[in-house]
Amino acid sequence: TGAIQRLFDPPPVVVNWWSIGALLFSSAVQAVAGLWELRKAAQLESEVLRADARHTLASIGVSAAVLVGLGFVLLGYDWADPLVALLVAGVIGKIGVDTVRENVPALVDRAPLDAAHIGEIVGNVRGVESYHRIRSRGPVDNVAIDLHVRVSPQLAMPEANAIADEVRRRLL
Repeated sequence: TGAIQRLFDPPPVVVNWWSIGALLFSSAVQAVAGLWELRKAAQLESEVLRADARHTLASIGVSAAVLVGLGFVLLGYDWADPLVALLVAGVIGKIGVDTVRENVPALVDRAPLDAAHIGEIVGNVRGVESYHRIRSRGPVDNVAIDLHVRVSPQLAMPEANAIADEVRRRLL
């Protein structure tokens, strides 16, 4: 409400070259950090690091909007300051909503793979008598699968291990 009120009655905004320099410097630091995080996220297959990189890079857009607002204020358009404040608040809100939407499934342990499809693959492996407790978790590009497989108790250990290896091979 304060930002909306300032649209109609803007207070004087003081803009100096230090504020512009600070914005440019912080944007450069954010760009370097965000790109480094993206590379590391790809190397480590880390969804958390990838999300943080996107957040860091989105901050550059917010800084750019503030810089544009400062430019308008320098040109005498004081109304630009509260307008940019509303824009920044909207962008931050959208980032928050997107972050929640992307991460809630992982937080509630939603299965990224269909258990029935996994069961179909496992059930077609010769020597598998039954399977149950199929669970999958993690990001789609790095899923972990956990399940119980039953084989004949008469099998020797090397034969049972060969069946387990075949199950792993087919699931990969």
